[in-house]
Amino acid sequence: MNGPSANQIEIDAAAAGGARPLLRVAAPLRQELINQIRTSILMLEYEPGARLVERSLCDRYGVSRTVVRESLRQLEAEGLVTIVPNRGPVVTVLSREDAVKLFEVRGDLEALAARLFAQRATDAERRRLVATVDAVESAFAAGDLQVSLAAKDAFYEALCAGAHNEIMTGILVGLHARVQLLRGVSLRAPGRQPETMKEIRRICECAVAGDVEGAAAAAAFHVERAAAVALSQMAGHAPGV
Repeated sequence: MNGPSANQIEIDAAAAGGARPLLRVAAPLRQELINQIRTSILMLEYEPGARLVERSLCDRYGVSRTVVRESLRQLEAEGLVTIVPNRGPVVTVLSREDAVKLFEVRGDLEALAARLFAQRATDAERRRLVATVDAVESAFAAGDLQVSLAAKDAFYEALCAGAHNEIMTGILVGLHARVQLLRGVSLRAPGRQPETMKEIRRICECAVAGDVEGAAAAAAFHVERAAAVALSQMAGHAPGV
């Protein structure tokens, strides 16, 4: 699939309304802005291929160009933003080929994470994983996609914590930033959330029980199903969505 041309999508940041100037408290301002823009991308307020105009971002969030540029560089490193010659930063457009490759790597890494968790997790880490699964179910029931994505992130954080392999975790965290572009597409598919819930409960049950091969197989199956749904959704929508 080819990404949209410059003429097909020419949305600047000010078009996605509802934002408020950032509060200069707690987290550094740059991190606040990164979180805001990341959320807007994942919620499709900024669609794939949309231009992220520095001046518009400055006006929308009440920050300096320096903060905006630093934030966009971080989002570029995460794979959510691409710098296009003569256009500047745009929301990354994932082709079908990109998606297939991401899911291939994600499947192997998540199976490894589940296998290692089953082998190495402490009792406290097992309880934490169970709690995150319950939180995912509550988020799905509330019908809030943003909260649901955050709850799934917490599930993977708990799974990786119990795997006790920092190198694997670092790679998976970087990969999940790009996978988020596809996860929202998958979870929006009719009937997908109940299936997702069954799949991650199965991962949790096997991992907590110490079933090494069962946990790995359940994690791999979850990614296979997510890939099938996301690729199907991409085929039925505009390029990159």
